[in-house]
Amino acid sequence: MKTCVYTAGRAEKIIYDGDTKMIAQNINPYLVDAPNVFIENRKKPLFDVPELTDGNRPTDGGNLIIEGADYEIFIANEPNALPYVRKYMMAREFLHNEDRYCLWLVGCPPSELKKMPLVLKRIEAVRQFRQASTKKATQNFAETPAIFQEIRHPSSSYAVIPFTSSKRRKYIPIGFLTNTTVAGGWGLVYSA
Repeated sequence: MKTCVYTAGRAEKIIYDGDTKMIAQNINPYLVDAPNVFIENRKKPLFDVPELTDGNRPTDGGNLIIEGADYEIFIANEPNALPYVRKYMMAREFLHNEDRYCLWLVGCPPSELKKMPLVLKRIEAVRQFRQASTKKATQNFAETPAIFQEIRHPSSSYAVIPFTSSKRRKYIPIGFLTNTTVAGGWGLVYSA
């Protein structure tokens, strides 16, 4: 374990690493003998490239999401929903190649919704979940419970990068998805 000693007014700056003692010119915030270099937070890319953005956020209490294990049963019981079901991917699904789905009802006409009682039940549960929220913005979205609260879905293929991964990886996991897959906003960022 590294420990550092610096006493104001003393000439020596010392880094201890276990039994090893090293005299340092400068002890930086990473506790190494190196210049003070700080990486600043930035919102815009350095070059003319597409910006990264969060994915889509349902804020639905899980009611617009269909877990992989439930997919076959859901479709068997609600076959009219098939055109409105898309793959849904967060970081976990991306990194571990797991299946998960969502109801993507953007543009679904009310006449079609009326033919899907299980979907209507889920939509009502979304409405109740949003109404019960302590956030005023979420309560306002109770008026549109059939769609995700935050929609940032690209119209073409896009690249995805998980928010978090593992320090054991020797690479940064990046993937490419078609717009038939919905990227979740709590796990992936994407660039169209």
